[in-house]
Amino acid sequence: SVVPFKNYQSSNYKGNYQLKVKSLEAVSSLFDRIPGLKEKCSDPTSSLKIFCEGVSKKESVDLIQQDDLLDFIDQMKTIVANTIAKITGKRFTKRSVPWNLDRLNQHRGVLDQSFHDNADVDVYILGSGIKADHSEFENRAVNGFSSVGDHTDCEGSGTELASLVGGRTMGVARSARLVGVKVINCDGTTDSASVIRGISYIEESILKSDRRAVVLVGFTIHAIDKDINSKLVSLTELNYGSNSGVLVVAGAGDDDDLDSCHSTPASAQGGTAL
Repeated sequence: SVVPFKNYQSSNYKGNYQLKVKSLEAVSSLFDRIPGLKEKCSDPTSSLKIFCEGVSKKESVDLIQQDDLLDFIDQMKTIVANTIAKITGKRFTKRSVPWNLDRLNQHRGVLDQSFHDNADVDVYILGSGIKADHSEFENRAVNGFSSVGDHTDCEGSGTELASLVGGRTMGVARSARLVGVKVINCDGTTDSASVIRGISYIEESILKSDRRAVVLVGFTIHAIDKDINSKLVSLTELNYGSNSGVLVVAGAGDDDDLDSCHSTPASAQGGTAL
């Protein structure tokens, strides 16, 4: 017998797979049987899933034969991710604070042309990456992780989102530490495995740092991806140190014809779609 295949499309071979192993012991046996596969795969998750990238056709044929070790093989589909609509703004001085920041700082009464924040929080920007050395970030930004090559923000959208969060000019949290997590290729595409690896990095990083955290997702998938949604939900339920739950923010109305209830990540339960 052979391992059940989910979402198999032989004409759209990309070499990216999600494997469900029968046990932790099966992992080492699988890598022993297929030399070179281990270097292409992640460590198993708590639900015994492994994500592999760049698997050759020969290796995929070998995988199908491992029915004693695997419950199923899922060929990861390619996702075209639309980045959040761009927002522009002008530089301002203390005497010309934009009304939106002024109102955030002062909920009632006449605006006083001042804005203050002391947000001691880590903000993870999940998307196209960020230009961490940009002067707007004043040495508070780092490139945390990339599942799709180097950290270059080819589209600029991740850097722009980071500037709205913590840039010195238009940022609402100018003391925040910004962490770039790149999961979008320079051609604007990605796949479920790449996104999930990025979210896994965020979860591990939050647990290690024990600091308050926010996750801003900078892309929209024009379909519901249950695996990605489930991983995001796990962040909203994460207990770390004295903190309970991570705020996950996603874009809503990112496309005139797209219902947020039918897209990822806006449809993820527990998150905030704006």
